[in-house]
Amino acid sequence: MKIVDLTMTIKSKSPVYPTYISPVVHTWTSHREHGFYSNLLILNDHTLTHVDCPAHMIENGATVDSLPL
Repeated sequence: MKIVDLTMTIKSKSPVYPTYISPVVHTWTSHREHGFYSNLLILNDHTLTHVDCPAHMIENGATVDSLPL
């Protein structure tokens, strides 16, 4: 089996579906000030690389955590 990584980097102003907002990536903590680095992310669940599971279109459908890899 060959696995191909299609992951896109989440960054502000990434291209999105026409009705969605662009992701917002805001530096939340910094190494210098807090001793560690983290971001606050604001994005639609259908932004960039993602999986549409049956639950997206079917009430009570399977969620992504229940699908086999």
